[in-house]
Amino acid sequence: MLPVIALIGRPNVGKSTLFNALTDSQVSVKDRVFETLDTVSRSWRLPGLGEIILTDTVGFIRDLPKDLVAAFQTTLQELQEADVLVHVIDAHAQNPEQHITAVEHILTELGLQGIPCLRFFNKGDLIDMENMKRLCSRYEGIGGSALEEASLQVIQQEIGHLLVTLQSHNPQIRETGTMAMIDNVTSADGIG
Repeated sequence: MLPVIALIGRPNVGKSTLFNALTDSQVSVKDRVFETLDTVSRSWRLPGLGEIILTDTVGFIRDLPKDLVAAFQTTLQELQEADVLVHVIDAHAQNPEQHITAVEHILTELGLQGIPCLRFFNKGDLIDMENMKRLCSRYEGIGGSALEEASLQVIQQEIGHLLVTLQSHNPQIRETGTMAMIDNVTSADGIG
């Protein structure tokens, strides 16, 4: 079974842009709420670790009407299969803390708060470096832009580290094909 990485976050933070950049896909990206209405998954080769599944999800909205929550419930249930969540946050937003809290509240409601999560502050090309450093330090995340190759490399490295850590804390995972391959690759590459 391949590891599953899910991109999560509020609408319009750049989840689909990041998904396209990492998987060389052409998922629609427009500057509007609910451009992504269904999850999309692609096989993705994580350098040094092999093949994984990357999933782009719908944007999380706080205080959704109950009928809309029910509609998204099926889609969001796919997150229960995720090994790692990448919480994409708009670094340029006026109140990123409010956005982080809203997404984490929804994760708790769905019972997904125990899944390892990497915070990625996106749209770093729209703010100055000092503000980005402050955000990353305060909220324990990484920053950059889904449009920049250097940021994509950092995201890949951090996801790789989370997968290796997950594997080391769950020895039974080593029995499966992909995680066994990860174990062998990381030992050979000196990662972890």
